Amino acid sequence: MDGLLDLAAKLEFGMTRFFEPDTEAHLTLGGLSIWVDGREHPHSDDGDDGNWLIIYARVEAPGALVELSGPWLRRGEVAAFLQQVEAMSENLSGKAELYPVEPAIKAVLEIDVRGQIALVVEATPDHMTQSHRFRFELDQSYLPAIVRQCRGILSRFQALSVKG
Repeated sequence: MDGLLDLAAKLEFGMTRFFEPDTEAHLTLGGLSIWVDGREHPHSDDGDDGNWLIIYARVEAPGALVELSGPWLRRGEVAAFLQQVEAMSENLSGKAELYPVEPAIKAVLEIDVRGQIALVVEATPDHMTQSHRFRFELDQSYLPAIVRQCRGILSRFQALSVKG
């Protein structure tokens, strides 16, 4: 019964979290934290089904919290984002977009001439009934960590070839 009372108290104050991580996020972009739980189809050996990743994502900003989970990200989308972030880091210009085919989570980093990065995150646990947009400010010193984190995800989940 205490668990239900705790849940009721959290609901009353809007603080319920469905995912309590016991590890550091695999990818952190400002207020967006992403944990990769595994492949959606761990026994698949083809690139169509086998490269979908199950994620838990949390976006936090003052007065707001959005959480979602599911197979919302493909390995190739992380690889494309990594290439864009590496180019930003090298050139100190441009844009990097984590823009999965599924609408649950999107993040866009854009750097200005001073090395300041505008981050826009869109997140929704249900794209039919909700939309949430967050803006964060970072600077170029965050880019090396983002590169390392993306490489860590790609290393953990090797690419499977698309058959056909």
